[in-house]
Amino acid sequence: MKYTISGFSQLAAVNFNLDSVDLHMLRWIVDFIDSNRMRSMTLDGEKYYWVSYQGLIDDLPILYLKKDAIYKRLKRMCELGILKKKTVFSGGKFSYFTYGENFNELFKSYEELEYEAKMKEENEVEQPYKDFQDYLSQQSQEERYIYNIAIFFYISIFGSSPNSKQEFSLLYNWIDDFNLLVPKLSQFTDYQIRIIIHWIFKRENRWSNIIKSPSLLYKYFPYIAHEASLDKEFISRYDEKYIKWW
Repeated sequence: MKYTISGFSQLAAVNFNLDSVDLHMLRWIVDFIDSNRMRSMTLDGEKYYWVSYQGLIDDLPILYLKKDAIYKRLKRMCELGILKKKTVFSGGKFSYFTYGENFNELFKSYEELEYEAKMKEENEVEQPYKDFQDYLSQQSQEERYIYNIAIFFYISIFGSSPNSKQEFSLLYNWIDDFNLLVPKLSQFTDYQIRIIIHWIFKRENRWSNIIKSPSLLYKYFPYIAHEASLDKEFISRYDEKYIKWW
């Protein structure tokens, strides 16, 4: 990938969802400001520069832009924090711009942006995990039993613990489901429920392809429990007091 376009980081531009037209417009503004020929005003303690839409059109006809398109693109750059705008009414209506708080992001190196993306990804995993630990610390012992069933079910299906905000969101939903469903399976202890879940996903049988949610587990639970009780090789691993659920 080419690192820079018009002097701006291409990766940073992609992160902001900017295109080459946006970057050419920004380069025109930066070069014009650096020329010291741009009309400026100090507004609220900051120096702003007048951007002539017609001047931009005249200097960059290759962009095939009209004033309305320029207005929309500059407005979006302001929303992204790349630019800031002030409208001045003095003998007419004039749009003045200056650099926004995110403007310098467009000059970061590829390595800087890659490192920041990595750190952001790690934080996005770490924060939901911390939130989940806080959530668990507020649960009663009985509620934690149900959590253990939910997380065991989750790991049995996906092969690992949740590692993203979306995955934790799914786990929260499944905990809510199990909070509703487990009391309806009152003849089974939480340990017996986990034994049966273990049987579903550790033995080669049709149920592992069917059971993909807590509601499906509940729907077919009596049939699954019955089949698991007939699997003598599997059942023999457990103390007899734990496997008598009928």
